[in-house]
Amino acid sequence: NTTGIFSNKAVVTMRGMPANEQGRTLVIMDGVPMNKADGGSVNWNLLNKNNISEINVIKGPGPAKYGSGAMGGVIELITMPPSEKFAGHVNFEYGSFNTFGADANLSGNTSLKKTSQNFFWNLTANGKQSDGYINTPEEFQTIEDTILVPSFLKEFAVGLKTGFDFGNNHIVELQGQFFDDMRGNGVQVFDNFGAYSKHKTLSTLVKYKGMSNFFKWQINVFNNSENYFRIYEYMREGEYKLYEADALRNDMGLQLDAENYNFDNHKISFGFNMKSGSVNGSDTYFTSTDIINNAGKMDIWALYLQDEISLIKQKLFFNAGIRYDYARFYDAHFSIDYPSYSIAFYDNFETLNLPVKSWDAFSPRLSLRYNRNENSRLFVSYARGFRAPTLDDLSRTGSRKGTFVIANPDLKPEILNAFEIGGDMQFCKNLLVSLSLFHSMGQDFMYYTSTGDTVNMGYRLAPIISKNNIGKVGISGVEAETKYVFNEKINFFFNYTFTHAVIIQHNVLDVKIDSNLTGNFLTDIPQHKFSSGLRWYHKIVNTSVLAKYQGETWINEWNTEDTEYFFTDKFEDYIILNIRFEKTFAKYFTTSLQFENILDTRFVDGSLQECPGRMIFVGLKIGF
Repeated sequence: NTTGIFSNKAVVTMRGMPANEQGRTLVIMDGVPMNKADGGSVNWNLLNKNNISEINVIKGPGPAKYGSGAMGGVIELITMPPSEKFAGHVNFEYGSFNTFGADANLSGNTSLKKTSQNFFWNLTANGKQSDGYINTPEEFQTIEDTILVPSFLKEFAVGLKTGFDFGNNHIVELQGQFFDDMRGNGVQVFDNFGAYSKHKTLSTLVKYKGMSNFFKWQINVFNNSENYFRIYEYMREGEYKLYEADALRNDMGLQLDAENYNFDNHKISFGFNMKSGSVNGSDTYFTSTDIINNAGKMDIWALYLQDEISLIKQKLFFNAGIRYDYARFYDAHFSIDYPSYSIAFYDNFETLNLPVKSWDAFSPRLSLRYNRNENSRLFVSYARGFRAPTLDDLSRTGSRKGTFVIANPDLKPEILNAFEIGGDMQFCKNLLVSLSLFHSMGQDFMYYTSTGDTVNMGYRLAPIISKNNIGKVGISGVEAETKYVFNEKINFFFNYTFTHAVIIQHNVLDVKIDSNLTGNFLTDIPQHKFSSGLRWYHKIVNTSVLAKYQGETWINEWNTEDTEYFFTDKFEDYIILNIRFEKTFAKYFTTSLQFENILDTRFVDGSLQECPGRMIFVGLKIGF
């Protein structure tokens, strides 16, 4: 997330999965998948961190409950449940680049007289705005770049959660959230706001929890609708371009999870889920006659069954699960209306009626876990992951980071076989050490590769690339973590990850033009990473320190020097250091002072965007 709060597309990945796309790590909030069918992305900006009560992380493909998109793991976010009769807080924050943020939270939980029934509700609102900064590094700025301006941001969200507990193990809950933002892209020529993007998102959820003598269950029905809008304007070789992108992305679904607790040594769970995603978008040019359209739909249906068997006096657990996924791609097209000379080459890639495609897969999961005590365990696991292609890769053609990407409707799903062994060990009262070794084999791995051809985009020759099933990849690694509690007021942690991710077998489609990538390292994956933190609770002020190291990553899939911008083969490594001070007084007031990237480390990503550097924030929280 190079540009921090100013980012349009932050990515969080796990277990050595490439960090250039979110689609291989599943993100769930209150049981609802947040990854879009269009591109697998997650809009992290719409998540209010002050309303999150719990985060569960499952590394690797995980239990049979989770399916397509959970190749690297699952991140489950749970919002705060209303527990008191009436409670709330208000947060204010101000900092660098004239950044101001505020959020408010009100909640209540009221019991009905003479019954065990209760009504609960939670209302949230949050917003943020900033003047921003110029994110193009000085060394990449040219004389023509007088149109560079700060990449500003404005965002606002409001959410409501309400429900009724019937008192006999039956709960009905309703949720709704609206999010609206505007983020500048750092260029302004004539438009009042310059180049910018907007996301208008409306999310709804109906949840029902129930329990009988032998079963407990949960049913989720959800809908996420996003209207993505973006204005592009720029000057290239003295020529002005202005166009808008407008896309409606919709994801809706149903999920049923049930668990049987009638058996003493068996925990049987099963379920069904369905997700339907669609995109309908267009690019309309105002400096020419061009209108580019794309659309597509994807349905994924799944069933799963899992049994956890308890052995040897609740010490040894064997978990076996199976999942079946069926995915269907349909109603897709890519077309150009009124093409002008400047994009006449698009005609070669027009696909008016893409064929219907369908795929299915069985995915087993097996694990064995030995719990020595509450804080010590050993485990070994195997999981098979399935991931369908995204609508974007199947049906959309257009420019991307200085290249020209063409759709590939012949893409197949990728399969991941993941093995892991590890454990947690408490060596003494205050020291906990965790270690895991993982190895994953990806089949039909989806990866951008060059076609060996170029297109004349008016101002430059751009290489043509496409997402393809390149063959087999191997991702191996070690993850180690140490936690030490000095006393009840001081604790420390350190973790380190080593990842070795290479292309084992590249199935070259055309040996005359394709480069053979066999033996090359995957891009966007640092071989070394670590983070370390210290938290000190003190009667005067609480202090938190966090250090993060990101190792070098390869710039391109050929593992060769970039000869246009960076003139090296790898992005440099860097260290980020954050410090936060916090003080609570008069019980209801908390003040904070936060330094992000206090060393003012500067780093650049493949989009030629530079991080904002050092940022300082002061905050005030009022609770009641």
